[in-house]
Amino acid sequence: MIHSLPSSEPLTAQKLFSKLYVSYYARLVRFASLYVGAMGDAENIVQDFFLYLWERKEILPELQQPDAYLFSAVKHRCLNFLRSQLSIVDRRQPLSDIMEQEFKLKLYSLQLLDDSQMSIDEVEKQICRAIDNLPERCREIFVMSKLKGMKYR
Repeated sequence: MIHSLPSSEPLTAQKLFSKLYVSYYARLVRFASLYVGAMGDAENIVQDFFLYLWERKEILPELQQPDAYLFSAVKHRCLNFLRSQLSIVDRRQPLSDIMEQEFKLKLYSLQLLDDSQMSIDEVEKQICRAIDNLPERCREIFVMSKLKGMKYR
């Protein structure tokens, strides 16, 4: 049973899905957007995941750690998205060094993320550490483009 969603009555799979969607959607989009950059792409990834979850909602009553499951699933979807973006860009045109380094950093930090210790605070700390480890100019450009919404120029 999902422990982090308190309830006095047994919840149906549909009610569990609704609670998860309301409780986690915005946080998962924010989490995904830190890696994939564009808010639209992050929303698509999370929406696709929730569609997948809806189609398998019968598994929801058995979830022991919804935080770990949800963030892990979205993390893997972000990894797949970033890998596909790299292969698309490789076929179209070479990336600038900064963009290429940013993609690689995102992939690396997502791969290092330990699914068993998934909490929002830990995820945010991991992201901050990854950003802090960027070279100064790359970090500056990343912060301006991803956190302040500015363009690469």
